[in-house]
Amino acid sequence: MTSDTGSATDKFAKLRKRAHGYLMTAPQDALALSQEDVKKLVEELNTYQIELELQNEDLRKTQLKLEQSRNRITDLYDFAPIGYLTVSDKGLIVEANLTAADMLGVAKGILLKQPISAFIIADDQDIYYRCRKKLLETKAPQTSELRMRKKDGTIFHGQLKSTVQGYIDGESGQFRIVITDITERKKAEDALLKAKNEWEQTFDSISDIITLQDQDMRILQANKATSRFFGMEHDTIIGQKCYELFRGTSEPCPHCPVVDTLSDKECHTEMITHERLNKTLMVTSTPLPDVNGHAVTLVHVAKDITEQVNNEEKIRQAQRMQAVGTMAGGIAHEFNNMLGVIMGCAELARDDVPADSFAKVQLDKVIKASYRTRDLVKQILACSRQSQHKCTPLLLKPLIKETIKLIEASLPSSIDLNLIIADDRSKALVDPTEIQQIVMNLCANASWAMKEKGIITVKLDQVTLPEGDLSLKNMLPAGEYVKLSFADNGCGMSKNIMNQIFDPFYTTKEVGKGTGMGLAIVRGIMENYKGTITVDSQIGEGTTFHLYFPVTEEPSAVLPDSSDKVIGGSERILFVDDEEMYAEMGSEMVGRLGYQVEVKTSSSEALQSFKAAPESYDLVITDQIMPALSGEELVKEIRSIRPEIPIILCTGYSTQMDEKKANALGINGFAYKPISKKDIAKLIRQVLDDK
Repeated sequence: MTSDTGSATDKFAKLRKRAHGYLMTAPQDALALSQEDVKKLVEELNTYQIELELQNEDLRKTQLKLEQSRNRITDLYDFAPIGYLTVSDKGLIVEANLTAADMLGVAKGILLKQPISAFIIADDQDIYYRCRKKLLETKAPQTSELRMRKKDGTIFHGQLKSTVQGYIDGESGQFRIVITDITERKKAEDALLKAKNEWEQTFDSISDIITLQDQDMRILQANKATSRFFGMEHDTIIGQKCYELFRGTSEPCPHCPVVDTLSDKECHTEMITHERLNKTLMVTSTPLPDVNGHAVTLVHVAKDITEQVNNEEKIRQAQRMQAVGTMAGGIAHEFNNMLGVIMGCAELARDDVPADSFAKVQLDKVIKASYRTRDLVKQILACSRQSQHKCTPLLLKPLIKETIKLIEASLPSSIDLNLIIADDRSKALVDPTEIQQIVMNLCANASWAMKEKGIITVKLDQVTLPEGDLSLKNMLPAGEYVKLSFADNGCGMSKNIMNQIFDPFYTTKEVGKGTGMGLAIVRGIMENYKGTITVDSQIGEGTTFHLYFPVTEEPSAVLPDSSDKVIGGSERILFVDDEEMYAEMGSEMVGRLGYQVEVKTSSSEALQSFKAAPESYDLVITDQIMPALSGEELVKEIRSIRPEIPIILCTGYSTQMDEKKANALGINGFAYKPISKKDIAKLIRQVLDDK
């Protein structure tokens, strides 16, 4: 195009020169020109005039296209979705598009020559100046994010991308800025950050142990409860495999729910006991799908249910105790009545035989067996917390020594008793009879475990349980305790057996050699004392029982008189019991004490006799559970006639009556059947002498 235009211009110049030459020719010479030459010249000039007009038209069209293109570029510049600014070296806006002006809330014409810093909030201007300085120093594009303010005061988040060129429009030091309103993006980022923080706070606030794991059971994330539970730093936990952390092994736990989840991509829950941690956990494994729905990670939740399991076991134990108590209560009344007859008749018969006779020896055995049977019933009721026991503040040291002396004679000579008692004056609230039962029971168990050959070590000392002590698994509060231990070097026990030894009727002894009630009774007694009993044992290495008695500061009680002295009298007694054999035995026993006894086996008849002659009696002894009128009802009727008369209430067992209620009713004496001749004699004399 350029070469064609140039040749046309040269040709036109030659024609113009020729035409000028003709015009400059003298008139006399012009006549010499041929008409043909002049005509040809004119035609050529007309042709080139037309060509020039065509070229001018092309130029006008090209100029129009350029103008239209420039307008389009201007529109694209002005209406681009992002703002464009050209800023001078002094920070003044020298060029801006309409979008930038709209962003800043200022007309385009007014925006020019204003400093860009006027639209940046004061707290973020340092960001702008640092970016500008780095841009001018390095000539490398810079990006910054800061808060900008429109003319009306509205603040928005802007992203500034700055570029510097050596010369722009002949001016050096100028640079271009591209502004993007990123307010919505910032809001989304803030919302995402807030959601992330809330998730992390929620994740860390959950008390359960939560970990995120990959397909290899490697821990990717863990909450704070995990760190607290294991006592480890968070970074130390991350990267470990689940079974390494919980179990300390190189393979998953048996019945691990994670293994099942990895297999079928379903949620699974399992209760797992970790002996290494001494904890029981409820573990739930749930697949966690990615954006494509593929379960590439899983959520592992472990809830510590150790206390719950222990409480459930205590509830089951209490239910078993309740069942024992229901059974014991059901038979205790009738059983104690019959036992009272046996024991009372044996004592009466023993009084009538020669001291050196064979019959006396046998009757002594019957009486001894009756006492042991009576104590067994008391133990069963104590185990179920249905018996009445009197706890008094006593020094355990002399009580243990005295009981050990009694036991030594009954143990095989092949067993040595090693007694270690600290010189301590600590007291505990106990029932001396129950302490004897405990010592005898544990020594008998130790003897059996050693096959009647070995060493039993009995140790008594005082210990202090500090706050937060975990050695007794939270069974006892902090404080001072008297600790009584029984250790043997016998066969020991497995953990499975240790978990059952305190259950009623559980025994490892042969049929006929144990009832399985001994340790259940001991445990029941210790719970009544607000103490506890624990056991340590290893198969082949022996067993040690530890009993903890809370220390009391109450003054020591005086132990009851254990003398065999029996004192009688001559007073008149109304003896009421619906069990005929017991009534006959009781009448004979009380009569032999010198008293005048009238026996009634019907409470209604007894009341009629009393109404007929109320002053004929000095004392009333009545059973509690009887048809027609109960002992309590009979007492109220008698007292309505003669309020001051002494009354003794006896019962084999009753859920409706105990010593506390009897005292509240104004009853002078209360006794549980069976009762020995010595005890009834003492009680009668005490009631009569106190009236």
